[in-house]
Parts: sequence; C-alpha cells; structure tokens
Amino acid sequence: MLLDANEETFELIEIDGKEALFTNGRLDRTTVPEGLFCYDIRESNGFSGEPVTLEPHVMVNHWGTVLSKEEFTLNDEGFYSIDDFNYMGETLSIEEFTSPQNDIDMNI
Repeated sequence: MLLDANEETFELIEIDGKEALFTNGRLDRTTVPEGLFCYDIRESNGFSGEPVTLEPHVMVNHWGTVLSKEEFTLNDEGFYSIDDFNYMGETLSIEEFTSPQNDIDMNI
C-alpha cells in the first residue's frame, strides 16, 4: 500500500549532512509536494538494518522513503551511496519541515 505523504508524520534525519524526512513506508509519489525530492532507501543484503543507497524506486530490500529539500546526486548506476545516516530525535509533518520558520529554527 502506498501512503499519502501529506498525511504522514516523519522522523527528521540527516544523511551525509543534509536534513530530510524519513518513513519506513512507501509513499505515493503523486502526493509529494512540489519542491521536495523523494527517494527510496535500499537496505544492505541480509537484512542487517543498514541503509546503503538512495534510489528513485526500490522494490527489493526497501528500507524506507526519504523526502529532502536538497537533491542527492545519483551516480551513473542510478543511486547515491549513503555514508552517514542519523536520526535527529524529532518528528515532523511535511508542512512543518517545509515552513520558512523551520529553516530559521534549524539554523540557530
């Protein structure tokens, strides 16, 4: 089942220094607001619980979905290798994440 991005509460994460929203579900791409970049996370083989790549769509070893204000540059094979993944300890809606006030708060 695909989830409506606007009805989800996400975990705030950081991937290689870029803030993003995370859900372990699959998002309906048609519900993602314009201006956000959407990627699936592929888990390493063997179900280790380690996120290894961001990709446009993941069918096997899907670990979750990420929304970001910044684009992650995909390599020639069509993925971005994750070096550092951190949970920031907050939950946010898309509206909270994209509000101008959030940009101010995050930079203080």
